Amino acid sequence: MKSTESSASTTPMKLEPSRSEVLKPPPINHYKSFENDYLPKRNVTVKRIDMTSVNASVHSIADLQMATGSFSMDNLIGEGSFGCVYKAQFADGK
Repeated sequence: MKSTESSASTTPMKLEPSRSEVLKPPPINHYKSFENDYLPKRNVTVKRIDMTSVNASVHSIADLQMATGSFSMDNLIGEGSFGCVYKAQFADGK
């Protein structure tokens, strides 16, 4: 039977941390944007959107954290109906 052990010695390599390992978590939000018992007082009309005219970009959460400084309060623009809105600056200047 052949031995599966290698005679060559191995030296440990130092790995560089990936981008997601060096990011800080976003700040904890201790307040809510709206009250839990909020209900609209009027009927809401849903408007149909032509989806062929939508031009959206896809970004990973790590990219968004880097572009917003881990969702820093300094980059907070305001609150929308779906949550907070942050200013982002990507590496390509966009």
